[in-house]
Amino acid sequence: FLQPDWTNYVASHSSDADYRKEMDPNESPRHYIDIDNYPQFLQTGRIPQTFDSVVAKYGYSFVINQGTLPWATLTTFDSLRSCFQRRDWNRSAYFAADLAHYVGDGHMPLHITANYNGQMTGQSGVHSRYETSMISRYESSIVYDPGPASYLSGNVGDYIFTYLYGNYRYVDSILIADNNATSLTGSTNSDAYYQKLWEGTGAFTTG
Repeated sequence: FLQPDWTNYVASHSSDADYRKEMDPNESPRHYIDIDNYPQFLQTGRIPQTFDSVVAKYGYSFVINQGTLPWATLTTFDSLRSCFQRRDWNRSAYFAADLAHYVGDGHMPLHITANYNGQMTGQSGVHSRYETSMISRYESSIVYDPGPASYLSGNVGDYIFTYLYGNYRYVDSILIADNNATSLTGSTNSDAYYQKLWEGTGAFTTG
């Protein structure tokens, strides 16, 4: 029931959301959440889960300024489900590509912290070093075997926040690995640096 190139479309358009940042000022906040700027997160490791509840507690401007990644993910999921229900397969591919992007951002720890580029710890540029430069060097070592898809029968919002909280645990791990690699090699752009960064992060990056 899917258009013939549906899978190829999703694969080739999963980065479209990044390109929209240049044209749509509302797009950028959808790619991150500076969750550790929320006092409640620092105290309890959690924040109010629904968009309305978090806005009621912290105010609309604060929430937008910290990023809206979990709610953008959920909204995109809802749009995709609506397309399936009305059998709009072409539009489904569009939302599936966006959903893949936002879910991917939610699994990148530096998209979940205010110290997203190491700027608070004297490690500026770590975002690109980890997400782009290191991965491009070691992508051949990444074997992705997801297994069969399984139906998510529970609350989708719960699922999204569960993986956000889980991936936040690796923020410090990336920063520590970057510091170690820099200290050991005296560089942040050498092959030796990236080898040490990979040694320090590869296990959870591919896990």
